[in-house]
Amino acid sequence: MIVKARQRPRKLRKCLLACAILAAFLVILSVYCPQGWVTIKEAHASAQMTCRPRRSICFLKTHKCASSSVQNLLMRYGDRNNLSFVLPPRNNYLGHPKHFNRRMALDYDARRYDMLVHHSRFHEREMRAVLAPDPVFVTIVREPASLFESIFSYYALERKFGRPLNVLYRSIIDSDVSSTVDLGVRFFRGKIGTNQMSFDLGFEPDQFLNASAVEGFVRYIDTTFDLVMVAERMNESLVLLRHLLCWDWDDVVMFKMNERNKKYKKRLKPEELEGLRKLNAVDSELYRYFTRRLDERIAAFGRDRMAAEVEKLVNNTNKWYYRCVEDVTPVRRNQRKKFWVNPKVMRLKGREGNPEECRGLLTEELSFTDHLRRKQQRVTMTNVTTSAANTESWSATVRRDPYIIPVSPDIRAPRSNS
Repeated sequence: MIVKARQRPRKLRKCLLACAILAAFLVILSVYCPQGWVTIKEAHASAQMTCRPRRSICFLKTHKCASSSVQNLLMRYGDRNNLSFVLPPRNNYLGHPKHFNRRMALDYDARRYDMLVHHSRFHEREMRAVLAPDPVFVTIVREPASLFESIFSYYALERKFGRPLNVLYRSIIDSDVSSTVDLGVRFFRGKIGTNQMSFDLGFEPDQFLNASAVEGFVRYIDTTFDLVMVAERMNESLVLLRHLLCWDWDDVVMFKMNERNKKYKKRLKPEELEGLRKLNAVDSELYRYFTRRLDERIAAFGRDRMAAEVEKLVNNTNKWYYRCVEDVTPVRRNQRKKFWVNPKVMRLKGREGNPEECRGLLTEELSFTDHLRRKQQRVTMTNVTTSAANTESWSATVRRDPYIIPVSPDIRAPRSNS
């Protein structure tokens, strides 16, 4: 017992000495190497939040909603990882303004594809039929008044509507909501016009005045799409997209593509904006709903965490922009000869001796689509004759069945996995 009593203080002194040495080491480490703590924390968080990158993706590309920029990052990822795309036989439209049908895709019956990112009109069942299992559905919305002004200018709707935007506005200002919405119905022709986002998402113009149908449509989009991005809050939307897809920071670097020259943009007065929102009442309801949903998602994500990740996104994007872009210039005449490009848009001019990684970031939609089509045809088609036969077969199908889907999808139908 006497021996044990003597040993106890000795062990205690050793324990205290070891603790003192460890404490001194930690103090020195925190003073001279503060980044070490961040690295350890980040590594721990990364280990706890492991996920698998998503590669089956449908991006419903809405008109004039910064969708070309989002499409570019999706095409870059797919091209870099040799993923397959649902592509039209030519140009960049998959049957729009008709609802999407699997027969609209080049070589549609050969296999399922990884990505559908080109202009199409939403039809959930048909899009699921051509995509790999468990696809992610993403789209983007924009403030309706500024969207309509952009569409009106970009597509020269003054000729289509028979009046300039300021005259159209004056016909709206004194009317009530229902007559304004009715005006919007009458002014929707073809594939471009009022309530453009809702039309692209599958809603029918003859339902613009049906309040219950509008409510059901918005709910359906919410339950079907995994993420609805908001153009005016692009950085936050991209952070959420990165987490949804489990991609790296470089995968969501995005430059503005297909942006209008400032001289073609019209500044609208508050009362003009309100009038155009009335004219696009369905889109206005869609936008209000999904801006609220974005707020909810950011709150769930954590506002401080979101602010930190937005800062990281912006810094990384700036790094690539300064590395790749020399200037932003109007479209050149010789560029418009190969692929039709609206003369009102600006294009990114790359720096001399750009690294290979910059090429995709600077490539416009039509050129990029043509590259993907050639690449995919080399993989899936044995020779040029087969390619021509497939294209002719598709054209013949469209001629025989010009409407392909005569009945619009039921917007109130539950989500289907078929």
